[in-house]
Amino acid sequence: MPSLPDSSSPPPPPIDLTKVTEATRRQLYDAIVAIHFEPWTAEEIAEAKSKDDFCLDYTAEDAGVQVVYIFGRWFTWWRDLSADDDFPDSMKWEVLSIDKDATAPYGVDFSEV
Repeated sequence: MPSLPDSSSPPPPPIDLTKVTEATRRQLYDAIVAIHFEPWTAEEIAEAKSKDDFCLDYTAEDAGVQVVYIFGRWFTWWRDLSADDDFPDSMKWEVLSIDKDATAPYGVDFSEV
């Protein structure tokens, strides 16, 4: 199971989704990496693999994470490199919309599309 953020450090500032700029896109990319790709420590990966449990052992760059603003909303997607080759293409991709959520880290939440 991924580590929880250090509770002694302040939460990251919320991202303003109303600003459609490269700076906002970059903030979202960094938040996606922190939330979806960096929670696994080497020890957690080794433990999960030893139990034959799921673990994320690839990077956001490996997965080709993209972040775009289109149709009035922010979206992100990446290739699920853990998906079996025989899965249909629709199951080999993570596609998420990004929404404001003041209670979530970075002030954003993700919903599957």
